[in-house]
Amino acid sequence: MSTAAGSSDTPAGVRLEATIRPGTSPDPDALKGLDVLPPLDGALHVLMSPGQVVDVVTAGYEVLVLAAHPIGPLDPSLIMDDATAQAWIDDKVAQIRSGRRS
Repeated sequence: MSTAAGSSDTPAGVRLEATIRPGTSPDPDALKGLDVLPPLDGALHVLMSPGQVVDVVTAGYEVLVLAAHPIGPLDPSLIMDDATAQAWIDDKVAQIRSGRRS
């Protein structure tokens, strides 16, 4: 059976959306390598594997799991081609240079 990232033997195929808050004597090195999302209610908001949950809790943090998201292919409609991405960047740079923001 394949396992998720982290030291724990847990099945792969799911990422957990969670918030992390310091507990007792937290080790900041345990947070390296997590996929960080925009903050949620003042807490660190992340996507992590089940194994990473175990590692972070063991390192002295409190983890609140909010949702489980299956790992799968990215929806092709969300992927920009290079020309579209460059046009978006060029537009943003032009807006900054002209002093307008959007």
